[in-house]
Amino acid sequence: MKRYISRKFIKNLVSRTDINNFIGQYIKLKKKNKYYYSLCPFHTENTPSFIVNNDKQFYYCFGCNEHGNVIDFLMKYNGLDFLKSIKELALFNGYKDIPIKKNKIIYKYNFKNLYKLINNVNKFYKKNLYKKHNFIAYNYLKNRKLDKNIIDFFEIGFSSNGNNITNFFTKNKNNNLEYLKILGLIKKHNNKKFIDFFRNRIIFPIKNINGQIVGFGGRTVNNTFPKYINTSDNFIFSKKNNLYGLYEMYKLCKNFKNIILVEGYIDVLTLFQFGFYNTISTLGNNINKIQIKMLFNNSKHIICCYDGDQSGLNAAWNMLKLSLSYMKEGYQLKFVFLPKGEDPDSFIKKYGVICFKKILKKSESLSVFFFKMLMLKINYNSIENLINLSLLAIPLIKKIPNRILRLNLREKLGKILNIPEDILESLISKKFIYNKKKINIIKCNNIKTLISLLIQNPVLFKIIPNNMLHIFNKSKKFEISLFLNLVCLYKKNNKITTGQLIELYRNTKYEKIIKSLLILDNMISIKLIKKIFIDIFYNLCKSEIEIKINKLILKEKFHKSKKKYRILLYYFIKKLSEINILKC
Repeated sequence: MKRYISRKFIKNLVSRTDINNFIGQYIKLKKKNKYYYSLCPFHTENTPSFIVNNDKQFYYCFGCNEHGNVIDFLMKYNGLDFLKSIKELALFNGYKDIPIKKNKIIYKYNFKNLYKLINNVNKFYKKNLYKKHNFIAYNYLKNRKLDKNIIDFFEIGFSSNGNNITNFFTKNKNNNLEYLKILGLIKKHNNKKFIDFFRNRIIFPIKNINGQIVGFGGRTVNNTFPKYINTSDNFIFSKKNNLYGLYEMYKLCKNFKNIILVEGYIDVLTLFQFGFYNTISTLGNNINKIQIKMLFNNSKHIICCYDGDQSGLNAAWNMLKLSLSYMKEGYQLKFVFLPKGEDPDSFIKKYGVICFKKILKKSESLSVFFFKMLMLKINYNSIENLINLSLLAIPLIKKIPNRILRLNLREKLGKILNIPEDILESLISKKFIYNKKKINIIKCNNIKTLISLLIQNPVLFKIIPNNMLHIFNKSKKFEISLFLNLVCLYKKNNKITTGQLIELYRNTKYEKIIKSLLILDNMISIKLIKKIFIDIFYNLCKSEIEIKINKLILKEKFHKSKKKYRILLYYFIKKLSEINILKC
């Protein structure tokens, strides 16, 4: 039967936590009136739009719309799953153990026992590797030309084909069965008896930065599918929060100029054996933001070494996109692509250390690889592809905090698109807010915030630029039509009261939404209302313009007169430029 944490415990944990003090551990908060403000930790901005409401135990960002309670913040900021967030919050509030319920009986979850057990399991795997009847495992490592010193240094082991872990660690110790299940080291076979999870596999212990074993990777010795498996996520282990070889790197190499990132366990072992102690890898999965943050926390210079096939290019492109927001001044990201059919392990054994060093020196810079990949996606003879290129490249460039790198990429993009410098400058300006959602979607809650601010503060209609309202004329969105209706109403009668407003819209399709937005608490300081209102308005203008650009692209496919649509496209690009000038 499944174990769970009671709702009552979670509710008490959240209410016991002071959200200002808790979030204040991670970001700098400044009190204004009854709210706390900060630059949002979830997107790049220059003006604080991240608000913490202590009374409601709630946070909200008006820039990217991230919101939630302390648990949501932990999950988003630290990349933890729900249960790990509960554990972290419990430790913050002084709980040593988390009560777990099962059949209305409360058990106490002891983390020390888990760590002790996983260390004992690792010792068992290590001894198992050198047993005579397990010669197939040791021979596999010898055939990969890994020497005993490197095998012992990384504490490589073996899980044989039997149920050794299940039998050895559960004999007369009932608690161990429960812990082995939690750690993902055993599983049920055909819904009956438990069997070892890593049967017939080479075992690679995964350690955290302190050297504590938290999980395992397993590689089959007979190439059965899947070739590699990892411990499933649990209370002490998460794949996305770990990097293989990080602890070992610090153990042998205190001072290193860069980190070499590879994809496999064997790649790390082989490169260590040849003296490249600054090598680490992901755990056989696509890299994520948490791992990238870990990389740049340990070195400002990362060299990614990938296979030269399509999957290697895809992995590198994913790495580049996720790394852009970390590219501050002094930080570097480079890429090395090995010949097809080669990986770091096979390449260095075939061509030697000198050749591997040469290929590292010839690594491609971020800017070179960035446009190399983009060039594969466009056709210069098609206006549609050029626009698609700009829609793809501009949001990515805007993520980069390093001004010099951003300008360099902007200059190259301008030459490719043949767009005037001033227009491209406005599109890529750091003051241009990038909407992370699809460009053809206007976020409903942003529109509702705009309307609620207007009906609660009717004087705001005076700051709306008249030359921008026509952008929404053909919009069929319900909230947009209400917004335009209200602006028109206030222009005719700017002294209308709230009571009169309700009466005007009684028994209309807008009655329900107006009543709800009149009492909506937007958690915005009085001093910031004007600025936030106009910012939201400009962002909605941008979204509408981008929708029109997409429609023009579609029309271009079915009309011969491309010049007409090109002129319209440039007109809307200039409109975007006007918006950014107005916002400055």
